[in-house]
Amino acid sequence: GAIIGEKLQTILKTFNPLNPSSSIPKLVDLYNRMDKLENNYWVEVKKKELLDIIRSCAGLWMEAIANDYSAAAGDEVDVKSTLVNRSNNNFKLDKIEFPSIQKNSVLNKELNNNQPLSIDSKIRIPDSYPISQPYWLIEKPSKGLFNVADQQMIGQPENPPSIPVKFVLDYNGTKLEYAVPLLYRWNDRVDGELYRPFEIRPPVIANVTNKVEIFSNNNPREVQVKLKSNTAHVSGEVHFNVNSNWKITPQSILFTLNNKYDEKVITFNVTPPQMQDEANLKIELNINGKVYSKSLVEISYPHIERRVYFPESEIKLVKLNVKTLAGKIGYIMGSGDEIPDCLRNMGYDVTLLSDEILEGNNLSQYDAIITGVRAYNTRDRLKYDQPKLLEYVKGGGTLVVQYNVSFGLQTDNIGPYPITLSHDRITDEDAKMSFVNPSQQLLTFPNKITEKDFDGWVQERGLYFASQWDSKYEPVFAGHDPGETDLKGGTLFTHHGKGVYIYTGLSWFRQLPAGVPGAYRIFVNMISAGKYGGT
Repeated sequence: GAIIGEKLQTILKTFNPLNPSSSIPKLVDLYNRMDKLENNYWVEVKKKELLDIIRSCAGLWMEAIANDYSAAAGDEVDVKSTLVNRSNNNFKLDKIEFPSIQKNSVLNKELNNNQPLSIDSKIRIPDSYPISQPYWLIEKPSKGLFNVADQQMIGQPENPPSIPVKFVLDYNGTKLEYAVPLLYRWNDRVDGELYRPFEIRPPVIANVTNKVEIFSNNNPREVQVKLKSNTAHVSGEVHFNVNSNWKITPQSILFTLNNKYDEKVITFNVTPPQMQDEANLKIELNINGKVYSKSLVEISYPHIERRVYFPESEIKLVKLNVKTLAGKIGYIMGSGDEIPDCLRNMGYDVTLLSDEILEGNNLSQYDAIITGVRAYNTRDRLKYDQPKLLEYVKGGGTLVVQYNVSFGLQTDNIGPYPITLSHDRITDEDAKMSFVNPSQQLLTFPNKITEKDFDGWVQERGLYFASQWDSKYEPVFAGHDPGETDLKGGTLFTHHGKGVYIYTGLSWFRQLPAGVPGAYRIFVNMISAGKYGGT
């Protein structure tokens, strides 16, 4: 270690920033000395760092580009490897290795100064090769915890490359090994040259149009499954891993996809059971005797690297014993949520209310109007439209306001009477919820609400509860996180004129897309509140 430290100091003192490559002979000599040390963690770390320094000083450019961005197990992939040595040092490309598929090419080619060297290779993905799944999603997670079988991966920020490529360079007899990921490169008309990681995909993936289907009656419904091929000339059959309470017809459907990335929509008819029920059904593809059951999710934004993962292809079916009254709903979208689609799934006629519709149309045509999450934080025009919404309530309408952040509100009067929002929340999705007044109409009409309706909630109970409110409001629910006191500002109810106003910080935007039956029943009661004829 002392000798290596002395040599490092000598290299630092003699380093010429106008000619970095002049340090390479001494750097390679230092690498040889480190290579003879007993292997341990820090030796390996420093050897990798030294390899990067040699690469930088020589101006070495190395890349491996596939002819497509993905392939399935069993496919062949064309790879073009390119290397550039931007120095006068005598590097040779000794060989190219594909360690994960056990393919090597011995080359022994000179890397001349600033002369690109390109090598074409053809590789075959082994039949049993794993798909490019994030390591923390390979095993099914438990509640609040990922299960990782390979303990060596824990703490890694991302997966290693799906196909690593190793370039072995020779410098005067010293072998220098560099690993690069196999990538795909293309030209975008706006952004120019772009890269993405090469992916191993299932031969066919199956995505459902709706991840949750809500049945509020006994009528059958079509469920669509979109198949997409990730290899050419693939055939098989698709079916649901059925639950005996639900009837799926036909039992299976044959499919053929001729070209890579072809898509085909398969339609099944689903008949719910008579009683209330839930079922999580897996969609399975039988291809050449093997069963595949993956869907595809792609995350692609300009400010982050593209990510693709393959969750199980599943659909949640929910049969609700629920009575619905309101039919026509106006929805004021805030920062974005899936509740309008959830309501349409139940059979409601939902109109997204733009600023122009809010200002120009007669709102009395809607049985209820709902504001989406953070609408009063994100919709500038609500400061001017709020009086019209309150007049709608006064005339007999029902206005349901979902949670808003307590700061940055477009108006101080989100309700007909004063409300002060806070950061109060219940983060435990299993926290016990009680009823402040069991005879309150939201708990009785048109559906009888019980504590069971809070079973199966996901992630949290609610957020940004009211901390203070006018005495004209009635709190409906009470609950708290472990070790804390009851919060009652999660849902507030009041009459205003002939209509009903409700502020609710419960996390409907999570529960309805997750298909939580009790959440649907309570939400239906809220939007039906104007139809109540009792006292």
